[in-house]
Amino acid sequence: MSRKISIQEKKKWLAMFEQESMTENQVALHVGKDLRTVVNGLQEASRQRSLANAESEMLRTALQTHQGKLMEKVTDMANMLVLPDVSSVLREDAVGQMVPISVPGGLIERDANREITLKIYNKEKLEWELLQAHLKSDKLWKQLDRWEDAMTGYFKALWIFRLSIKNNLEAETGLKFMAGDNLKVDHLSPMLQDLIYGVTIRKILGINDGTNLEHNITADNDCVRHNGTILAVCKKPAKCKDQIIDVLTSLPSKPAAEDVNKTYAELVTITRIARRQVDEILSLGMILGKCRVCARLGR
Repeated sequence: MSRKISIQEKKKWLAMFEQESMTENQVALHVGKDLRTVVNGLQEASRQRSLANAESEMLRTALQTHQGKLMEKVTDMANMLVLPDVSSVLREDAVGQMVPISVPGGLIERDANREITLKIYNKEKLEWELLQAHLKSDKLWKQLDRWEDAMTGYFKALWIFRLSIKNNLEAETGLKFMAGDNLKVDHLSPMLQDLIYGVTIRKILGINDGTNLEHNITADNDCVRHNGTILAVCKKPAKCKDQIIDVLTSLPSKPAAEDVNKTYAELVTITRIARRQVDEILSLGMILGKCRVCARLGR
């Protein structure tokens, strides 16, 4: 009974044929096998090598695709780690709840417990979980947690400040806010709150855009206006105008305004630190470590 020839032996024949430039006949003579056996062995070894190369290329492509998806998520992080636009205005819905506001890579909203939270869209994706496995011990995650806390802290301060504008205006003027276009007598327009909010936030954060709101607020007949836009309808518009300006000028020194300035300063610092962590990872051009997908690919 003839001995079965192993694939390892056939690979040696292929090496003789390709690397040592031996002919099929010469290989057969050298190994003491008939020509047909050697020819079949050479073909089998060549086919197996081609299959192995194809599988290796597929694995390499799969790993590159996996790495690419992970790098996309890190790039998304970099794009997310920016300071929020100070011109964005927080608003209330019909029942006085904060309207969710979009930020790069996520959404600022109030949850069921009425707490302000940051929803990061990528956290819901598989690649975020796999990236955490790759970078399990990386400082990045701690800095991202700090950044998320700083973001929610800043927007909470903004929301409290916005509510304080409403409370201060109603207390000073004795008038209530009224939604809608047909403003009744002795009511304030939501436009007033938006206007004062935007101007004061920029002042608090040291952004000098040349706006002099006090000089552009006027009183005539039964209205207080800003560049033609009605801010209040009242029986004593001149008095109401002065009261509105008093609130406007006093707001930057209020505790709620100081909290906005403080939380924004903290956010600036933490954003810079977190962004540096992300930039370091991006500079490598690849994600170190392993995850369960890597294990499936035999890495």
